Amino acid sequence: MGQSPAKHIEKAVEKDVENLDFRGFGMKKLPANIGQATKLKRLGLNGNKLKTLPPQIATCESLVVLNCFNNQLRELPPEISQLPALEELNLMSNQLTELPRGFGGFSVLRILDLSSNRLTSLSSQIGYLTTLKELHLGYNKLVELPKEIGELIVLEKLMVNHNELSRLPVEIGRCVCLHSLDLSQNHVNILPPDLGTIDALKVLKLAENKPLHEGIYDAAKADGVRGVKKYLLTPEYDKVYYEAMKAQQEPGEIDYDEGPSPVAAAVDELDYEEFD
Repeated sequence: MGQSPAKHIEKAVEKDVENLDFRGFGMKKLPANIGQATKLKRLGLNGNKLKTLPPQIATCESLVVLNCFNNQLRELPPEISQLPALEELNLMSNQLTELPRGFGGFSVLRILDLSSNRLTSLSSQIGYLTTLKELHLGYNKLVELPKEIGELIVLEKLMVNHNELSRLPVEIGRCVCLHSLDLSQNHVNILPPDLGTIDALKVLKLAENKPLHEGIYDAAKADGVRGVKKYLLTPEYDKVYYEAMKAQQEPGEIDYDEGPSPVAAAVDELDYEEFD
């Protein structure tokens, strides 16, 4: 019979191990002595049966990469955001419905993957993660993004595909480094004009948003991302956006189940990449 995870951790502590991989161990609980592994830089917990993490993990002061992909996590300890060196946090394919209090406390986090969970909302504290370069939120149940998303001024990649979004906050225009935005398979009808001001934006995915506004669709078909950004900054679209936002504030004004229009039927083709 192999050694228990606790024994593996004891040996890792004794030898100042920097990389510890518990992939596929079948663990239901991560031993609390993980907090003694202060030299640990990479911890792989993917493919287990964890439902939470011990608060002692916060004392892994050297931890740079934490991979919790494909577990059964339903909650996270608030202490997790106290990891001072953490740059990559993979929580993909779990059962999270919300993020813990203080989750915005990570000081150097660059990549956060929360895709394939059960999130219905994103706390405003996401705006405190100002070092984020990649934010993966696909395959959740998000109905909106908080305006604080605009505080992520070095964000380069935002993946919110396969959610329930109907619009984006205008504050997204502050994400001046945003290069890739995936909005495919949502209910997005319009885009904020501010998106057109992001010079860095080169990849925009809009597939299967029904009904996508016809003007956006035509602009994308004609000139890809460049065409969409130009159209969003026209006086014509400014009026369209104002009217659409006014309608969305009145329940029943916009019905996403009216059936496919010619634009909606072809919208799965909208998957544009544009490079200088």
